[in-house]
Amino acid sequence: MRKKIFFHKRRKKWKIICSLKNRNPGLSLIAKNIKNEIIGSFLCGHDGRRGYIHHLAVDNKYRKMGIANEMLNKSLEKLKLLDIKKVALFVLKDNINAQLFYEHNCWKKEDIVDVYSKLLF
Repeated sequence: MRKKIFFHKRRKKWKIICSLKNRNPGLSLIAKNIKNEIIGSFLCGHDGRRGYIHHLAVDNKYRKMGIANEMLNKSLEKLKLLDIKKVALFVLKDNINAQLFYEHNCWKKEDIVDVYSKLLF
């Protein structure tokens, strides 16, 4: 029974990812190794005014090889072509590696907003 729940949730997440990619063609990317295995993923979108990075991950074995930077920069260039002037992202407070990555790449932490959320289900 657990497997069905797991696969159901996985299928639901896949539909959400496909929806994001369809609304924002060319902005989300995957990185593969020479064995054609997925080693990184990047989800990005925009609302016509602001870009949003929803997810950036690279397999631990492939970190520090420029893969994250390449995916990030390719997507940012595409956002520029769409005349998107500012991009936002969310980083969990305990994800120090992500914080260091973005700070190293000249991203600035915003102090002007608080994030609110509400569960709908």
